[in-house]
Amino acid sequence: MHYDMRPDRVGWTLFDVTTGRPVVWDDVPLTGVDVDAAHELIVLLHRQHRLWSQQAGRPRITTPSPAVSGSAKLPQGLAPPPGALLARHWLI
Repeated sequence: MHYDMRPDRVGWTLFDVTTGRPVVWDDVPLTGVDVDAAHELIVLLHRQHRLWSQQAGRPRITTPSPAVSGSAKLPQGLAPPPGALLARHWLI
């Protein structure tokens, strides 16, 4: 369990158990949250963390590599402009 919740003065604070600091989601600290919303957010945070952990470090190719055979072509009209670099992006 990476996240947990604790009562605060006006509701519940969702926090990272490794740091003890409140979770910030989209620049909003998750403090003073209603108990039902806090439970739902904890479930979402755990799911997001689990998915991120499963994908961390796995390479993901977002455009075909030049080394790939002709079978992996982009659909017509979606090809990169001439001379464009084909790059690999990695999930972190």
